[in-house]
Amino acid sequence: MFCPYCGYEKTKVTTTIKNLHNKRYRVCEKCLKSFPTIEAVYNDPYWEQYMSDTKHLLPNRGERGLFDE
Repeated sequence: MFCPYCGYEKTKVTTTIKNLHNKRYRVCEKCLKSFPTIEAVYNDPYWEQYMSDTKHLLPNRGERGLFDE
């Protein structure tokens, strides 16, 4: 999993909450910032809309975003 703050590719899962979707809390091994991730079915229309609606919340440094095609 890539860190959304610095882009480093090594993160550590600190907590997992299993429900209808799995929510994991991760910590970047480089910048030490924490962030949550959600595991869901990719082609589910709800999550496609969710990704589209929340894309602006990701840090944008003029680079390609995590969810950009």
